[in-house]
Amino acid sequence: MPASVTPNIPANVIMTLIEFCSHVGEKLHTIYRGFDKLTGFSNWFGSEVTYFNQESFTRPVSVNKLTITDKPKLEVIERSGTELHDHSERLDVSDGWAKSKDGSKVHYFMVKPKKMRNEGPHPVLFYGYGGFQHALLPGYSISRPYFLTKYDAIFVLVNTRGGGEFGDEFYHDGRLLKKHNVFDDFLAVVKDFIDRGVTTPKLTAIEGGSNGGLLVAACARKAPELLGAVICHVGVLDMLRYPKFTIGCAWVPEYGFPDKEEHFKNLMSYSPYHNLASADLQKFPHMLVMTADHDDRVVPGHSLKYLAELYYQAKKKEVKDKFFTGLITTDAGHGAGKPTHTLIRETAVFFSFIENALGLEWKD
Repeated sequence: MPASVTPNIPANVIMTLIEFCSHVGEKLHTIYRGFDKLTGFSNWFGSEVTYFNQESFTRPVSVNKLTITDKPKLEVIERSGTELHDHSERLDVSDGWAKSKDGSKVHYFMVKPKKMRNEGPHPVLFYGYGGFQHALLPGYSISRPYFLTKYDAIFVLVNTRGGGEFGDEFYHDGRLLKKHNVFDDFLAVVKDFIDRGVTTPKLTAIEGGSNGGLLVAACARKAPELLGAVICHVGVLDMLRYPKFTIGCAWVPEYGFPDKEEHFKNLMSYSPYHNLASADLQKFPHMLVMTADHDDRVVPGHSLKYLAELYYQAKKKEVKDKFFTGLITTDAGHGAGKPTHTLIRETAVFFSFIENALGLEWKD
């Protein structure tokens, strides 16, 4: 009698796999194999029915019912949104690999329109996180399909070291004194797309939030020549004082302790705030720094200090023709739970910024 259903992400490629096996491990049926994110598996012990959520880049969350019999039956019992939110016929999802500075392979997901208006180069938005053993997997965004189709653009989700996609060693290779691996991994994917002619530096944007905000701000300093625009959400940007604010002391195992000489030197080498003074801001990408006045996880002081120093250095160095701007949302926190009108406003600012920074044109 078939007895188990096992969600699994193989270590050689990021693809979701559900196989139906016997009690002795014999593979009987493949239930699902693809790029969708499957979560929340639940069932009563001994029951032949299990439920789980399914989400992708092109379709919002659905609740699925899997009946485990000799011939498993899979059905959707509840779906978020309407058919207008299903972009599976208009968008193509694939994945690929790039080679990092030290030769390590870096995985990424890519989403683009199935019918692109020209051969390119195209605007590309790269998104990353790379920390705290957090895995970046496919997820739905209500606004992203419009960015892709209206600007003839591409979205790339980068799985750098420091994340949880490929096990403990993969995570530890992106923390503490090895944090630079995260930046190298992310920039390797950006450079790969540029080298292959998919995009150009002037059409390249990078985005990240929280630890991902640190990632994109550090990359802006590390390789400004590769980037056209940076969107930094609630970033950890002052790496020497981060333990002194709210929950920041809990991040010491991830970043290191600034009072320890070895860690101080490492943190100082990439701290976005402290490295602005030595940056060539005329070669810097356009910057949008976003925070919220009630963020008690990554306090807004990180973003506000960074913006103040950015403005000061830009004026001091007489930098011209750059969008260096910020958005401070009131009555909001680190991100979760924002009301719809606030999300709409922030999305409008994002579209406006990236359109002007990369010189894009909205086309129906």
